[in-house]
Amino acid sequence: MIQERAELTRNKIIHGAAQAFAEYGFASTSLMEIVQLSGTTKGALYFHFGSKERLAEEIQERADEVWTGMENLASCRCDGRAAVQALIDFTHMFARNLARNTVFRAGFRLDGEHSTPRERWIHLLRLLLAETGSASDGMEAILVAFVSGVEALSRRRPGRIGARAITAVWETLLPVLTTTPSAYLPAGRPHPHPDDPLGCAGRPAASRPGRAG
Repeated sequence: MIQERAELTRNKIIHGAAQAFAEYGFASTSLMEIVQLSGTTKGALYFHFGSKERLAEEIQERADEVWTGMENLASCRCDGRAAVQALIDFTHMFARNLARNTVFRAGFRLDGEHSTPRERWIHLLRLLLAETGSASDGMEAILVAFVSGVEALSRRRPGRIGARAITAVWETLLPVLTTTPSAYLPAGRPHPHPDDPLGCAGRPAASRPGRAG
């Protein structure tokens, strides 16, 4: 029982800090703001984390777990068709996590204060686009601008870019990216499995990328 209460307090502190970091950033967030948002005490914060820096590290670690799940989309080498659906799924997952997952959004902002987190998703987009067999500078520029817009708008107002808007973009892009746009789900797969998001288990990897059919 005591352990359960301690874990509950720890999670309340993490989510309270995530709210503050996501909105104000690390430097502009005070310990008192974290205490107020979490509904705990400064003593509890120091007991569980010791410092604001350690709390930020915990949030970044949890956000990184979400990133790893999304990056698994690029680990399944099946064929160009799977890669196109993976691109769609990734953009939906990215927007959804920025809108609904405060810890992910806070971790994304904290990473951005020390590095360039967009390099991570740009790398993922390039991997998937190359796998479609339809990679081009123009298509890469469109997708980078698309995801950058989702990121920027979500930072100002989480949830502003919803699933309907993401779907509408893909309904426009699919006829350019593939010869059979009706073969895909522009609204994304509802529940891609984190270890096999494209249903590729047991399927051989394509010998080389080909234009999605």
